[in-house]
Amino acid sequence: MKNQQSDITNAALSLPSEARIELVESLLKSLDAPTTEFENIWAKEVESRVDALNSGVLETIPAKDVLGKYAKKG
Repeated sequence: MKNQQSDITNAALSLPSEARIELVESLLKSLDAPTTEFENIWAKEVESRVDALNSGVLETIPAKDVLGKYAKKG
């Protein structure tokens, strides 16, 4: 496995810059691919947040108030 990884790494490094960028983007995208389990967990979380918002348990904060905390004071 280690030799195969080394061979792949060396082959990738010999690619032109643009091709290496595309390869990196493809690899990163494959790591970020959501699983069905993740999607189900996130859907439940979204439903929970919407229910909390609709029932008044969760309060919203206007974006201008949140962003105002981080505005540069000159």
